Amino acid sequence: MKKSTILPLILLIGACISCSKGINYSVEEYRTTMKFHDNFKVMQLTDLHFGIESDLKLQLKFISNSIDHADPDLIILTGDNFMFGSKGIVENLMLTLNNKCKELTASHPERITKFAVTFGNHDNQGDYHRYFINETILKYVTKDGNETKDHKYAAFLDYENDNIFGLTNYFIDLVDD
Repeated sequence: MKKSTILPLILLIGACISCSKGINYSVEEYRTTMKFHDNFKVMQLTDLHFGIESDLKLQLKFISNSIDHADPDLIILTGDNFMFGSKGIVENLMLTLNNKCKELTASHPERITKFAVTFGNHDNQGDYHRYFINETILKYVTKDGNETKDHKYAAFLDYENDNIFGLTNYFIDLVDD
C-alpha cells in the first residue's frame, strides 16, 4: 500500500472509532410520553432568534399571549430559538414556557400541557457553553406522571454521552388513555 493511502485510511479508522464512543441507549430510553385525546393541539414556534438585541419583554409577552390564544396541549420549539443569546435569555424563555404550561394545566385539569425543544444552527451561538440550554431545560423535566406535583412541564431528554450525533435526540410518544 502506498504511503499516500495509509494516512487517509488511518484517519478514517480513527474517525470511526471516535464515532463509536459513547453509550448505546435503547430506543425506549429516548422516549417520553404524553396522553393523547381528541382535539389534541400542537403549537409550533420556530426561528424565534431570542438574543441580546431582542426586546425580551416584548417577545416573551407575544409568546405568552400566543400560547394563551392557541390553548395548546404541546408547545414545540423547532430550532433557532436563540441567536447570540445570553444565559438569562435562555433561562427566561424556558421559565416562561414552563409557567405557561403550568397555567394551562391548571385551567384544564383533565390534561397536562408540555413543551418540547429541538435546536437549530443558531442555538449554539450564545454566551454559554454547548450544553447550557439542555441543562436549563432539564430543570423543568420530571418523570412522566409527576408534572403537576413537581410543577415541571418539559417533555425533553438528552444524553451527552450517547453515540448519536447532535443534541435533543428524543421522541414524544402520544398514548391513548
